This record gives sequence, C-alpha cells and structure tokens, in this order.
Amino acid sequence: MKLCLLLFLLLFSCSSKGEEDSGVPSLLQQKFIVEPNLKERKVSVKADLSLRCGNRPLSQFYVYLTSAAELKNVSSSERQLSWEPRPAFIPFFNAVSVNLRNQIKPGETFRISLHYVIKQEAKQTGLGALSMCIEPEFAYLFESWIPSVQPLLDNDGFVQKVPKAPFELKILVEPSLTGLSTGVSGPSHLEGGKRIFCYSSEEAPPLLIPLVIGRFKVTHFPNLEIPIEVYAKERAPSAFRDFVAFVAKAALIQARVLERKPPKLIRIVFLDTGGLARGFPTLLVLPPSMHQGWWDA
Repeated sequence: MKLCLLLFLLLFSCSSKGEEDSGVPSLLQQKFIVEPNLKERKVSVKADLSLRCGNRPLSQFYVYLTSAAELKNVSSSERQLSWEPRPAFIPFFNAVSVNLRNQIKPGETFRISLHYVIKQEAKQTGLGALSMCIEPEFAYLFESWIPSVQPLLDNDGFVQKVPKAPFELKILVEPSLTGLSTGVSGPSHLEGGKRIFCYSSEEAPPLLIPLVIGRFKVTHFPNLEIPIEVYAKERAPSAFRDFVAFVAKAALIQARVLERKPPKLIRIVFLDTGGLARGFPTLLVLPPSMHQGWWDA
C-alpha cells in the first residue's frame, strides 16, 4: 500500500510541456475567483487569462469549458471583442469562439476575462462524474472546471497535453466552510461575510488545479520532515501519525528524484464521495474506498 502511494505521488507530480501550436495563443497567467453556492448546487467562477499571440497574427481563437458550465460573459479591458458559443465536438466540453476586432501581432500579449457558472449538471457520466461533484454540504472540482485554449480531450475522448501557467486562486466560502487547493496558501480571512482562502503558484502546476470545499476538522502534524495537515469529518487518530510520516518521507524522495524543492506543507483531505484518489503538489485527495485502511493505519 505504501509503495503504491509513493508511485501515486511520483506519477501525478511529473510534468511535461506541450508543444506550442502557432495558431493557439500561449497561456501566461491564470487568476480565478471562485464562489460556491452549495445550497443551490452551483459554483460561480471568474477567470482572468493572460495570453500571448503565437507565430502568426491572431483575430480569432477558441476557449474550451466543461459542458456543465453556463457561460455568462467574455470580455477584455484592453481589446474589443465578441464571443459566440460553438459546439466542441469533444465529449463533456463546449467551445466559445473569441473574435478580436483588431488583429493581435505575433508575440503580443493580451488578457481576457470569463464569467461562468458550473451547475449540478456537472454530476454526469464519464469524465464529468470523475472530475466534479456539487452537493449541499461539499463540492470538489478537478480537471474540467478550468477554461483552456486547447481541449483537455482529443476527438477520441482521451486526455491530451494542454498549456499550463502560473495561477492565483481565491475561494470565497461561508465562514463554516474550508476551501482547499494546491500551491502556496496565504492566511484565510473574513471579508464581506465570506471566508477567503488564497492559493498561488509561481510555476505552472504539473496538473490542473484542484478545488475542494467542505466542512472539515483539521489535524496538524507539524513535527515531521514536511509538516502535514489532515482534513476530514473527524480529527485524525494518533495512530495516523505513521501514515503521515510516510507521506512526508515519500514527498522528500519525490523532490530529490524530480530535482525540485520539497513542499513546505502537504494537505491530505478525506472525501465522502468519489471513486478516484487524486495527487497534486501539496495536496492528496482520498475517496471513501481508501479511508478505512489508511485511517486505521
């Protein structure tokens, strides 16, 4: 079991750069503001994307979104544009055509903003069911909640490489909820009746950006080679220390193998639903099938 976990960490932390398509703008920076309304089973997202034109002038490009998202608007503070929903012909995704009034020159940078709402229809078959769940008490959004300038799936439904970029993420939740993601976290704070959790990464994440929202009790394990926080319905038992100690050692091995700095903090979150374990830098997400064996380790 422990060997499987180590391989799991290594597999999901490896990154590779996709080849740049001259007809597709490069993604330079991503900024997200996420505000869930769990009672209504929906999540509002504002995404600001910084882009760079490729090797030829650009007057039109496509942005891809999960088919569970209702797109409200696409805008730019610096460019005049229009947009139109288009079929993506790819399972679980829709496309939007972004049309620029004035061509953008090769190498030129520009920004666009998207506002969309992900609804309970996210709980569907196939990739959507594996990637999303929105319930009255919790939500998790994985691969397909983020807009991309290339589709996450190819025409046969297989996951393909997509451009990645550094990100900033703000999660606005009710004061009793916790918002979890990968990257470096800042201190949470109250503002306007909401608790705001902030995450960021100065480097492109090896995978896409996870989002987990729920009511958790946190258990701190500070005196390890890498400090670990465990998020679950109940506080972790003392016997759980052996497991988190192994996670810390595995992360150190991972960092040496990949020639990276080890994370300063790792979070482990236990979910009540979902069929797959997920590994991200600084965050492990474990489904119910893995609770008993590891919780009682």
